[in-house]
Amino acid sequence: PYNCAGCYKSKKTKDMNLDVFRKVINEAVTINVKSIMFNGGEPMVVENLKEMINYVNHRIPITIFTSGYNIDEKWIDFFMVHNVRLYISINGSTDQVNSLSRDGYSIAMTAMKLLRKSKYPYYINWVARNDNIYDFPNLIELAKYMKVTGVNIVANKLDGNGSIQSPLTKTDYNFLINTIRNEKDCVISIQRCFGTLIQEMGRGMTTFLDGCQAGISACAVMLDGSYQPCTHLNYPEAYDDIFSYWSRSPILEFLRRFKTPSLTHCEKCSKNKFCSFCRAMSANSHNNLKNGYEECPLYEKQLE
Repeated sequence: PYNCAGCYKSKKTKDMNLDVFRKVINEAVTINVKSIMFNGGEPMVVENLKEMINYVNHRIPITIFTSGYNIDEKWIDFFMVHNVRLYISINGSTDQVNSLSRDGYSIAMTAMKLLRKSKYPYYINWVARNDNIYDFPNLIELAKYMKVTGVNIVANKLDGNGSIQSPLTKTDYNFLINTIRNEKDCVISIQRCFGTLIQEMGRGMTTFLDGCQAGISACAVMLDGSYQPCTHLNYPEAYDDIFSYWSRSPILEFLRRFKTPSLTHCEKCSKNKFCSFCRAMSANSHNNLKNGYEECPLYEKQLE
């Protein structure tokens, strides 16, 4: 319902057909998928959302990312019955900061107040950008006041025009890292595909579950039933079912084999063994999967 500046989705979309959805869930249960994410645009405008959640019927844990649109006491009760993990997307502690990349600040705040009152556990999704980075301490204080369970830091990815808005600088990264390290009272997590921040925090890649998970532990099913590595990597493929896609897709196989140390530009970076960034953080790396993150502000050339 909004026109968020940073949105990467087309406005010309429809809801997923219920038959397609049921097929996806049946396959997911059969192959023992561990979790399912309802992503947007805005899931809360989907006409059959309750029917979809009821169809899952606790067989797979559900996560929903929402702007808070349409959330009321009845929806919160419904989420409680179905144990839905809820993330409210908000990019600033004030409307002024949030509106630089997102609409609907007042709607998000109304939803958060209802969630706080109900004592329902929920999280904040916050996209790290140059135009909101120095507001992050204020956002943490807002999260504490609103009794948020935790704040999830999300990588800034390509918008609907294939551009990165307000990219982070190295100074921004340093400020964010110091803020995270100095925070003692708020649980802060980092989106797995935000590999640059993870490695700069000193955590680095220690298992296959660190860094970008497209084709590693996750994939996306689009509205028409086609498949993509994730919603941000626009490489749609048609297969009969999830398992066929997972086991046969040449795109997924490529993503599994070509890691950061083997990518153009990244191959010469001294940090490449500890970084697995999201290719949607750069038009160059999205449009050619062999390309590294050429705009990376943390790049350090290896000594010869």
